[in-house]
Amino acid sequence: RHRAAAQALVALLLPFFGPDAPRIAEAALRARSVAEFNEGVSAVADRLAIHLGRRKAAEATDRLRL
Repeated sequence: RHRAAAQALVALLLPFFGPDAPRIAEAALRARSVAEFNEGVSAVADRLAIHLGRRKAAEATDRLRL
């Protein structure tokens, strides 16, 4: 389940970060539990907020949380 959500997270980041997307999502990609994955998604939302604003970044990443 983490794998599919992690792939969707990287796909979400590609337009904004290009080949750096996996590095930006690294915490979520390395997660071994749901809590760790969700913490990684929160970190991604913070980075994505630079491009989209906080509200839109939260909307984009909330659906990926497990």
